[in-house]
Formats: sequence, C-alpha cells, structure tokens
Amino acid sequence: MSFRIFEAFGYKRKLITNNHDIVACNFYNENNIFIISDKNYEIPLGFFETKYLEIAPEILERYKLENWILQVFGIDYDS
Repeated sequence: MSFRIFEAFGYKRKLITNNHDIVACNFYNENNIFIISDKNYEIPLGFFETKYLEIAPEILERYKLENWILQVFGIDYDS
C-alpha cells in the first residue's frame, strides 16, 4: 500500500485508486474508496455526494506509526 491510502483515512477523505488489493484490507469501505480500472473508469457522482464513513477506532489503531513499526519488525501487536 502507498502512504496515500493511509493519508486519506487519516484526513478522513475519500480515495480513488487503481489498487484492487485494497478490497482485502480491514479498512476498505466502498463508500470511502473507489477502485478505478480500464473497464471501470467512470466515477459515479454518488461517490462524491455521500459523506465519508468513519473507520472504527480499533482498525485505525492498527495503522498508527507505533503499531505499524511493530508489524514491520514482526512483533505481535496484541502482546
């Protein structure tokens, strides 16, 4: 994942990306993230008209810098 993804939910902004792997992430919400492709390049107006849906605090917690470092070094987050 690029840092842009984490910036988007850190600033509570919607995201348009071509990264199809994002659907497997625990923060993915089709209301907040639109996946564009050569076959799906028209962004529905409704995507911009709906409000950003907050991501659960327990999910955001896992992506804070200190917890991300734990993941990078393979340290169990829950211990």
